Amino acid sequence: MDALPILLTDDQGNIVRANAPAIRRFGPCLGKRCVDVVALRAEGGAARCAQDCACHLARSPMETRVGRGLVSGTPAQVYCTCMARGVVVVIHDEHAADAILELLSPREVELVRLVAAGHTMKSAARELGLAPSTVRTHLDNAKLKLGASTLPDLVAKALGSGLRWPG
Repeated sequence: MDALPILLTDDQGNIVRANAPAIRRFGPCLGKRCVDVVALRAEGGAARCAQDCACHLARSPMETRVGRGLVSGTPAQVYCTCMARGVVVVIHDEHAADAILELLSPREVELVRLVAAGHTMKSAARELGLAPSTVRTHLDNAKLKLGASTLPDLVAKALGSGLRWPG
């Protein structure tokens, strides 16, 4: 399965990191505004991304926004969530395979959801009545399975796979 295009913005919506699939899809995009690069559009052409989206999300760490429409003319879902003092943006083509979640155990999915919702490893452990080392092991296993190197990368890949957040 091809990796998903993933962007990381600062709290103003400026792209500060992009993975290789994002660069292949959008070209050099560091320093550009996410809203201008992704440019999610409805079928009729109306803009779906808001200029101040990243500013609002950066102040709402428990919120994830999902938009559906066209990105560069291709049907896609765009997942945006606050993470690491910025916003992780994942572009998931609707034609892409959805096999990622089948790789994770139910406990790994549960923990990824908690981390995406703003929990630390320690608070997730407390929430589930687990030892912090057990939480770390589950999240490390999930990172290994999805080829993620960091927790934000893990969350971005899970978001792009279609994982639904609670609430």
